[in-house]
Amino acid sequence: MREISVLTAKGAARSVLAAVFVAAIVFAPGAGVPALAGAGPALPPTPAYTCNLNGDEYFGDGYTTLDNTEWLIWLDWVIYLHWLPPHMNMAQQLTTGMTYQALMVGALLDAKNEQETQRLMQQMAAEAHRDYQPDLTMCTFGTNVRSLAATEDKERVNTRLLDLTMLKRHKLSQDISSASAVNDDLKNRFEQFKHVYCDTNDDNNYLPPVCGAGNPADRINNDIDYTKLIENRYTLDADFTDPAPTPQAQADQEDIMALTRNIIGFRTFDKISDDHLKQEFAKNTYMDTRSVNAMRSVAGNSIAHIIGMRMAGTPCASCVGSTYMRPVLLQLGVPDVDIDKFLGSNPSYYAQMEVLTHKVFENEGFFTNLYTTPANVERIGATLQALKLMQDRDRFESSLRREMLLSLILEVQIRDRESRVEAAVRNGSNTLIGN
Repeated sequence: MREISVLTAKGAARSVLAAVFVAAIVFAPGAGVPALAGAGPALPPTPAYTCNLNGDEYFGDGYTTLDNTEWLIWLDWVIYLHWLPPHMNMAQQLTTGMTYQALMVGALLDAKNEQETQRLMQQMAAEAHRDYQPDLTMCTFGTNVRSLAATEDKERVNTRLLDLTMLKRHKLSQDISSASAVNDDLKNRFEQFKHVYCDTNDDNNYLPPVCGAGNPADRINNDIDYTKLIENRYTLDADFTDPAPTPQAQADQEDIMALTRNIIGFRTFDKISDDHLKQEFAKNTYMDTRSVNAMRSVAGNSIAHIIGMRMAGTPCASCVGSTYMRPVLLQLGVPDVDIDKFLGSNPSYYAQMEVLTHKVFENEGFFTNLYTTPANVERIGATLQALKLMQDRDRFESSLRREMLLSLILEVQIRDRESRVEAAVRNGSNTLIGN
């Protein structure tokens, strides 16, 4: 405890002496004049060191300068008034320099991020401008497909009307040329042949007495020439939904009906009298005629679909018509006269599908336009897939009609064998199959 008390007393005395010494220096003459940054007053001479000057027997036994009070005061003066200010200024300068360096690095990073962001925005703007620029091929498809759905719907209506007309003829319905009897039907058709379809060069030139001077070349043999009337024409002017058809449309309708009479059901059944129908055995005969008419209607349905797809399309103001499909054919070098024959005033469903799925790809411009942008190529690919779906649907419906015709042919082929089996069963024969 005594040693601690002595050390405390000595420390207090040294602090007082140091304070007095510092005050003397500060308030000395000229002390109010500010010194240069980092430069303190000149160092006083170093105190002479005397061992055990104060008789210190406990701190260091007089072997260090820390035992000398004057030396400690001098050291405090040096530290607080000469070393600390320049080191503080140096620390402040280093801190300021490091801050400016961090500021420059941050500015460089900000500039880098800003440039990268602007470059990304410019790149995305350029890609958007490139990808969303409309392509001529897409405009061609998009414009020419507008009336396809309406034309398809009209094609189905015309198909149904044609099929229904053929069915009424087979049933000898009222107000039909074949309503009275088969002989009257043949007579009416022969008169039509003489005045409309007769060719004086046929039958080894023996027809002039029958045909007279002859008929217009565009309608000669239209009642039997399927290739001329149907196959070589992509659009027929015939339209059974038009209440006021043009003369050309009336001619096409007449030719179509004459052709179907020669293809499907050349000879109709005779009219069965009421007295005959009252007989019990006549029921089977009448049902047999209806069975034959049912088989004819299956075949007539197929020919009606083929003709219906080639009938005139929808003549509406907002539909395509031949306005936009004509340039597609003009680019292929097709003359205007042939284009008129191909499309007509209102292109049929068959003609429109022919242009969209065939003629467009015959133009070399379609393939050069594929070099535009990847986005446009993907759009064209999606359009082609949509057109392929349309074709697949038409093909599927055609396969259903073909399947029905094949099943009908098979039914007709096995009817004779079925009749023999039924007769054998009724007669009680032991050999049901027979020869």
